[in-house]
Amino acid sequence: MMKKLIFLFCNWLILHLPLWGQDAQFTQFFNTPVYINPALTGTTEQWRANLLHRSQWLAIDAQFLSTNLSGEFNAVALRSGFGVLFTHDLAGKDRFLNTSVSGLVSHLIPFGKWNVRLGGQFTLTYQSRDFSNLVFVSQLLQNEPPVWEGANAANRWVVDFSGGAVAYNKIFWGGFAVHHITNPNISDFYNYAVPLPMRVSVHGGANFTVKSGYTKLKIMPALLYKMQGAAKQFDINTRVGFDNLPLILGAYYRDLVIQNTYRDALAFSVGWKFGDLTATYSYDITISGLTPASGGSHEISLVFETATKKHRQFYGVECPIFN
Repeated sequence: MMKKLIFLFCNWLILHLPLWGQDAQFTQFFNTPVYINPALTGTTEQWRANLLHRSQWLAIDAQFLSTNLSGEFNAVALRSGFGVLFTHDLAGKDRFLNTSVSGLVSHLIPFGKWNVRLGGQFTLTYQSRDFSNLVFVSQLLQNEPPVWEGANAANRWVVDFSGGAVAYNKIFWGGFAVHHITNPNISDFYNYAVPLPMRVSVHGGANFTVKSGYTKLKIMPALLYKMQGAAKQFDINTRVGFDNLPLILGAYYRDLVIQNTYRDALAFSVGWKFGDLTATYSYDITISGLTPASGGSHEISLVFETATKKHRQFYGVECPIFN
């Protein structure tokens, strides 16, 4: 009976107290660049398409599934980048669903050996919940009046804006972004107002080439620090590529800061290049109090970058930020 009462109390808290949500996170954030900063739109030779899927905590009944799909075009003649981003985020026992589509644009400002890009993003999101998976008091205890919170649930459309800036040369890159500038209302119920906190992030990295014997190694460190509401997170990773082998290996570490700093996860990845296509798999090993019993998290990404022969002949080959 005590376990039932605790379970009911937790459900009551979820349904009645104002909650502040956070955006989906990705270990391979460099494989979904327009998701972390709209200013990164078009930072490719000509065309780029990205698909990234994350399955988190598979051993827990309330899983988190997130998918990003994006496409970009670098309009060199206009010094601009144009893109579109689709996101699908399914979270929790009550199937909290966010489906959104974003339009992105960036503009390039050259500064000698450095380039600066300013970017903006317009997003339209559909938000819904499925209360059929939740258990209410009247379903467990006798002589209780029937309760159905779903009658007051609000499936809603949300309009949002984001912006950012990034500076880069052939070796280094860094930038910042601010998402959810308008703090849109994401409340589950019509009679509540729950603003989505702004997500502020700072990110950067480098692209080094090191000769080791007869092999040239490409070492690509990157970091991401983001804040949203009371939550703060720090990610750092390093990937290594080989000039004579289409293999990319990576190692990652993540800290979370809510009230106190604590370790969250270690992750490892392996990627393989098939011409213009790169496929990468990564696995997060949970090292927080949640323990590895959560099942960890899996991510799979596909990145396709290409350019026409005419484009390369006219503009030459420009080194992208992440590769």
